[in-house]
Amino acid sequence: MKWLEPEYRSKMAAAFRNRPSRLEARFREILDVLGTKYVFQFPVPETRYVADFYVPGKRLIIEVDGKRWHDMRREYDAARDAKIEALGYKVVRLASSQVENFAFTGDEFP
Repeated sequence: MKWLEPEYRSKMAAAFRNRPSRLEARFREILDVLGTKYVFQFPVPETRYVADFYVPGKRLIIEVDGKRWHDMRREYDAARDAKIEALGYKVVRLASSQVENFAFTGDEFP
């Protein structure tokens, strides 16, 4: 199946990287300020999925859910998350309001 081929998923991820959503761009800024090492638009191995963000040292996948898009996909997202977690990743979903309203407290920096 084409979507399982690593080359195809890598091309899809590259295309997504070139067109981040407003929320993805905002969350990238947050991670950059915090100094977090991450991969944006990560092709999850052994799946057809491309995750929004991956933090390698933690095996953490972060999905930034836009309200309009993800409100319609809750069941699909839950099944997707279960498949990814079965591979040993931790999946965290952030609502659009969490990203939009994020404010630095100063405690983030040593």
